[in-house]
Amino acid sequence: MTTEVILTGTGVPHPHPGRAGAGTLVRCGDVALQFDVGRATVLRLVEAGTAPSDLSVLFVTHVHSDHVVDLPDVAMTRWIQQQLAQTGPLVVVAPDGAASRFVRRMIEPFGDDGVVVISGDTRVCTEVEELSAGAGVLVHEACRTTPLAPVIAGTVTVTVGRDLTTIIR
Repeated sequence: MTTEVILTGTGVPHPHPGRAGAGTLVRCGDVALQFDVGRATVLRLVEAGTAPSDLSVLFVTHVHSDHVVDLPDVAMTRWIQQQLAQTGPLVVVAPDGAASRFVRRMIEPFGDDGVVVISGDTRVCTEVEELSAGAGVLVHEACRTTPLAPVIAGTVTVTVGRDLTTIIR
């Protein structure tokens, strides 16, 4: 069995075209280990043929921005990919102290502690209210065409609003 070592990034904290932040992917058979997650790690992993959902373990060696900035992207992309194929939670290993505290805090917003529902470009409707039941926060971006009638008269907004109302009913 061959072990591959792929540099997923060799950059520094300052963005540079064509360079990703620090990271190393080690693959051997079905095992895929990612060490550090600098800027653009997800893109470099995919270019190397390893999706975030394929990672066995992610290691954070220390807390420098160029080694950790893409951690939320790796976690979120893996979560999205879980909708297609269940692989379990992402295991993240970090040294005790500052690095492990940083990792916990960086991933904390993506935990199951609360639900935020954002409804973009919709109308006031009971469907959004029902679908957001139990959410801690609801951002309901809605357009009420009746009060805006004088402002939107003769514009495309009138037609789109009317069409959406027809489709949803």
